[in-house]
Amino acid sequence: MYNHDNNEPITSINVTPLVDIVLVLLIIFMVTAKLILSPSVKVDLPNVTAGEKTEESILNIMLSEDGRIFLNDHEVQMTTLKQEIEAIENRRGGVVPPDFTHAIVAADKKVSHGQFMELLDIIRSAGITKFSINVETPQLLSSQP
Repeated sequence: MYNHDNNEPITSINVTPLVDIVLVLLIIFMVTAKLILSPSVKVDLPNVTAGEKTEESILNIMLSEDGRIFLNDHEVQMTTLKQEIEAIENRRGGVVPPDFTHAIVAADKKVSHGQFMELLDIIRSAGITKFSINVETPQLLSSQP
């Protein structure tokens, strides 16, 4: 049994409550990480079999089924999209590495071809010449019995 005299100074720290708090915070972050990283706008992307991995980009542009446009998860109008893109580019300084995908465009598969081409035309008129089109690829089954 530990004999503790009230007149002796405390020379050790009980870290058990600290470890408990850290583990609880870790669990909370692990559970909520998926919610934080998922996009706020749901777009039903077209399915393709020959798609490639999506890269990171500064400009993420989405066109929803009902024709709404989102630039980096903020809704913008088609008429102001070019100015919004140019404003982001001006804040960045316009320096782009040679192999950098400048914008990623995601459009719902129910969007008309004309709407999609109008969106691409605005993006290109804003000076964005290198962009990717976001699509859905089937999951490859690497381990089948």
